[in-house]
Amino acid sequence: MEKEISLQELFKVLWKGKFVILLTLFSVLIVTFIGIKIYSTKKSQVSTVVTLQWEGINDGQYPDGGAFNYKHLIDPYIIIETLEQVSLTKINNNDLRNAIVITPLIPDNIVATIEKAIKEGKNYDYYPTHYKITISNGALNISVSEAQSLLNEMIEQFRCRFNKKYVNQSQISNLININLDKLEFIDLYQIFISQLQLIESAVSIRLQESEYFVSDQLKIGFNDLLIKCNLLKDTTLNQISSRIDTYYLAKDEEYLISKYTYEISRLQLELTKAEAMEANIRLLIENYNGDTHTIILPGTDPTQIIEIDTYYNKLMDNLLNQQKMIIELESKINYYTKLIKRYKGEDPDYFVTPEERLLQTQKVETDILDAEAALEKLIADTNIILIEHNNVQVSEIIKPLSVPQYQSSLNVTLYGAVALLLGSGLGAAIVLLKHKWQ
Repeated sequence: MEKEISLQELFKVLWKGKFVILLTLFSVLIVTFIGIKIYSTKKSQVSTVVTLQWEGINDGQYPDGGAFNYKHLIDPYIIIETLEQVSLTKINNNDLRNAIVITPLIPDNIVATIEKAIKEGKNYDYYPTHYKITISNGALNISVSEAQSLLNEMIEQFRCRFNKKYVNQSQISNLININLDKLEFIDLYQIFISQLQLIESAVSIRLQESEYFVSDQLKIGFNDLLIKCNLLKDTTLNQISSRIDTYYLAKDEEYLISKYTYEISRLQLELTKAEAMEANIRLLIENYNGDTHTIILPGTDPTQIIEIDTYYNKLMDNLLNQQKMIIELESKINYYTKLIKRYKGEDPDYFVTPEERLLQTQKVETDILDAEAALEKLIADTNIILIEHNNVQVSEIIKPLSVPQYQSSLNVTLYGAVALLLGSGLGAAIVLLKHKWQ
């Protein structure tokens, strides 16, 4: 009975002093959390895990074969550009670089393999592709959000640097961004064909790299662009070429006559040189005495021998090449001569009425406008896809596996529980001491 009465009295005393206990408890909790806050602020860190993915990274190399070191992630130019972009003037380059720790992450099975190799006296090369990047924002006296911005920007700056140095960033030059009204029909056609070749060349390279890539904005891929190029070539451009060749259309016939006359003079000079060279080679062949080499193949009948004359064969090859060149030059001269006659109206085998030529000229001018508009659209679409493809490639170069997160070195829950117990006990002790004193 005495014990039960004592417990009841104890409970009554504690209940009577409950406000003192609560006040003491809250005081201890406040002091504890203030201490945690101060300590955490000084030791506060923000970290993220990134993966590096490009050709050669598994061998510790950049795409060009240069050695990769994970400290390149915090090279001075990256740190400088990061601070400029985030606009943190209260810290300098060295402080930020010293506050960053990069830790390679090695899987447990790889660690075991490395340890085994070391015990056996062997070498085992492993190049990590995952890294933990930590910024001590407490040491820099900046907020968690500022440290998160620094981490994100630093990753972006490495990506930009890699993009400029190793990723194909070519775009299509606009060859038709000139005054087309001053050019001849045939010159315009050649420019259009050259523009298409530029597009096809750039697209074909990317198609080999990413066959199934599709633009988010245009909803088409590289193969679709090639199909559009072929359609333009087989329709509008083919019509332009056919009308020019069939009706000998020109904005300025005198200009073309002068141009082709000059071309004939140049080709005639080349033809004269080629004919002289052919004559010299013929003379060498006629006066050649011969220098025959006998070859007996191992394992064959000794009576079956092969006799060759390498110099004579070389002379014959040169003669054939010169004859081929002469035929090509004569063909071009005849072609330009025929063009001049038809533009002058001196070819009896060719006649087109002025009305028909005017009609075809109007049609070819319409085709040229259509081709120009189609090419402008193709250039724009191609550059959009090239930029998107480039961005996708670069986005895979360095990829955060998690958003930058605050990393506390203290267990707030544990310290809170300890403070709760300590505050309650201290409050109860104060109440009991006060009761005993009274």
